[in-house]
Amino acid sequence: MVLDTPLLVKLIFFSTLALLLPTATMAGLSRRRSSLFWACGLALGALGCWFILQTGSLSILVTVVLSMGLMSVSLFLFLSAIRKLSGHSCSLWYLVLPASLMVLSQWSLSENYQYRSILNSLILGVQFLLLVAAILTDRRSPLCMLRMMLIFAALIPGVVYLLRAVVYLMTSDMPYFALGNSPLQIIALLSVLGFLPLATCAVLLIQQPENRTESGI
Repeated sequence: MVLDTPLLVKLIFFSTLALLLPTATMAGLSRRRSSLFWACGLALGALGCWFILQTGSLSILVTVVLSMGLMSVSLFLFLSAIRKLSGHSCSLWYLVLPASLMVLSQWSLSENYQYRSILNSLILGVQFLLLVAAILTDRRSPLCMLRMMLIFAALIPGVVYLLRAVVYLMTSDMPYFALGNSPLQIIALLSVLGFLPLATCAVLLIQQPENRTESGI
């Protein structure tokens, strides 16, 4: 079996669905808003993967714009879940700004794989790193094994996507990268595949009272 983009997207899709059921169950039983936000993020992430897998049956404009937009919103919901663990809310600017940039850039650059990939890599990389920042700036809760696991899970895809953006910006061999199976593309998808179970387990197991709400991050 050869690792390629369609296979990895399918694995991410089914992994997300597998994690969604216990997360939604936990959200219903515990009534923790952090679990609810995380479950919604998983659901939108799965939907985004489904649109990616429809490339060929739907127009590339629809699949690219919807899938990347949903991924960006999914990461905002993950950020909201982490903020809820510390008793805070997440500013809507962390939804409006990246999601708007994502949709507009993917729409306007739908025919330009290089610059479209650079921008979606930058946006996704920053959003993953915002998850790390949300944990590190939580002064109410000391770093524990679960929080370190969450940092580790989010840091890797954040760095990989930013590196992918830099490499795509500097490369002149874009036909090779446009195949979608370049090493960086495979590594980025593998990092997301690893992020999902690690981060989900950490969020569900972290014990933190949610009794205070503030705006911002």
